[in-house]
Amino acid sequence: MRLERPLMPIALSLIAIGCGGNTPKTSPDGGSGAISFVALSGPTTETLYGIWGSDPGDVFAVGAGRVIAHTQSSGESFSAQILDGNAGRFLGVAGSSTSAFVVGEAATILRSDDGMTFTAETAPPGNSDDFDAIWSGDQLFVAGSRSIVRSPDGGTTWTTEKENSESAFFGVWGLSSSDLDVVGEGGQILHFDGVSWTPQNSRTTQPLLGIWGVAGDRFAVGQDGTILHSSGDGNWTVQSSNIHDTLRAVFGFSAKDVYIVGDLGTLLHSTDAGATWNPIATSTNVNLYSIWGSADSDLYLVGELGTILHTGGGGS
Repeated sequence: MRLERPLMPIALSLIAIGCGGNTPKTSPDGGSGAISFVALSGPTTETLYGIWGSDPGDVFAVGAGRVIAHTQSSGESFSAQILDGNAGRFLGVAGSSTSAFVVGEAATILRSDDGMTFTAETAPPGNSDDFDAIWSGDQLFVAGSRSIVRSPDGGTTWTTEKENSESAFFGVWGLSSSDLDVVGEGGQILHFDGVSWTPQNSRTTQPLLGIWGVAGDRFAVGQDGTILHSSGDGNWTVQSSNIHDTLRAVFGFSAKDVYIVGDLGTLLHSTDAGATWNPIATSTNVNLYSIWGSADSDLYLVGELGTILHTGGGGS
């Protein structure tokens, strides 16, 4: 759950940070190859909760301390935008080739069309939820602590799509605005077909914190090492992670190239649609909250203490 409401005039402080002197970290991926990580000298020591890019040269990370970190040099250097005011934590970021959206505590929605200047969007009337995650496609959907918020017009207007008075939503992902899933507390999964929301049987009561997929395969992750898989037909099965750490985010490039990050530096990789999950050593014990990349050789992991790990080559 999240706290505090911003939606105030925004002033930005810019801090340019180079990434020289980075330490490469290489680890095996269950025998399928090697992934070499570089620990970037990031622009903040605040926890980073979300990362997303429109392309390899335009990547944003957001987090506590009202921080938005941005690189336009494929991770070689970041600038940190620190927002004045009591804005709380920023928890999710997504967008398109033309706009980036940041969401966070107390119904925070920010928009940038130039990657530098962020302005506050008008949240739905009466909605003071903490917004945990955002999905950007043909429409925009936000998962909140008690509601799901939607913009059908690229962020011009926002409405509360669905309210839930009992449990929070933590993750959202879809193939389109008529084929979209939201996950949250108590193992809840809601599917949207463009008209109505339908609950699906997740076969778990563990909180689900993240979701991602491709056509024909969807993955949801959560507490106690929970991994779920669906072919997109509404039937979910439990996959074995062989760990009990909290898993916080899932991302991939195909059903045969999927990554999961979580607590205590956890990174898992599957090359067979989740039939097996191989641990990858990250050489860190901090909790990792989010993952994004344009390829295996351009993969970012972010988490506590401003941690930003980036693959320096290899991949599987």
